[in-house]
Amino acid sequence: MALSSGFSSIGAGVSDLFAAEATGYQAAAFEEQSAAALTTEEADLLRAQGDIVEGRMYGTAADLADLNAQFTEQSTKIQVAQSQRQQFLTTGTQRAGAAALGSSGGGSAGDILRSSVSQAQLNRGVLMQQGVITEAGFKEQAQSYRSMQQAAGIAATAEEEASVGEIDVSKAYQQSAEAARVQGEGDEIAGIAKIPGGVLGLIPGL
Repeated sequence: MALSSGFSSIGAGVSDLFAAEATGYQAAAFEEQSAAALTTEEADLLRAQGDIVEGRMYGTAADLADLNAQFTEQSTKIQVAQSQRQQFLTTGTQRAGAAALGSSGGGSAGDILRSSVSQAQLNRGVLMQQGVITEAGFKEQAQSYRSMQQAAGIAATAEEEASVGEIDVSKAYQQSAEAARVQGEGDEIAGIAKIPGGVLGLIPGL
C-alpha cells in the first residue's frame, strides 16, 4: 500500500511539473501575443498620424482652389471691363472718323460700327463663359479636396480607435500570461512537494 501511494505521489508530482512547464510555454505565448498587439497599436497610430497630415494637405489644397476660383472671378470681371473699354475706344474712334468724312453713321460706316460692336459683345461673352467654366472647375476641385480631407479624418479616427482596442487586447494577453505564470508556479511547487514524499513512501519501513 505504501509503495502504491509512493508511486502515486511521484506520478502526481511529475505530472504537476509537466503542467508547470506547459503553462510556462502558454505564458510565453501570451506575452508574444501581447507584444504583437502593441506593435499593431503603434502601426495604427502611425497610420492615423499619416491620415491627419494628409487631411491637412487636402485642406490646404482646397483653400488654394477656393482662392483660384476667386482670382478667376476677379480676373474675368477685369477682362470684361477692359473689353468694354476697348469697345468704347474703338467705336468712338470709328464714329469720329466717319463724322470727319461727313458720314452720319449710315452706309459702310454704319456697317463697320455694327460689326465692331457685335465682335466686342462676342468677345465679352467668350470671356465671361470661359471665366465661369474655369471658376466652376476650381470650386469643384476645392469640394473634391474637402471630401478627401473628410475621408482622411474619418480614417484617422477609426485607426485611433483601433489602436485603443489593441491596447486593451494587449492588456488582456498580459493578464492571461500572468495567470498562466501563477498557475505554473503553483504546479511547480506542488510537484516539488509531492515527489520527495513519494520517494520516502518507497523506502521500506518508513
